[in-house]
Amino acid sequence: MGREIKRVTGMATGDFNQRLEQDEALWLYRLIAAELAQRGSPREGKESARK
Repeated sequence: MGREIKRVTGMATGDFNQRLEQDEALWLYRLIAAELAQRGSPREGKESARK
């Protein structure tokens, strides 16, 4: 996923994560991250389906 972040944004993963919290220009990424967190990760869904 780090390579994909760098390909799309041009930033290293650490730089992106730091700027995500501070840079108002990255509001869309914060919105996407919040939506994904609310839904839960696909991996969590698969594990709970197995139980």
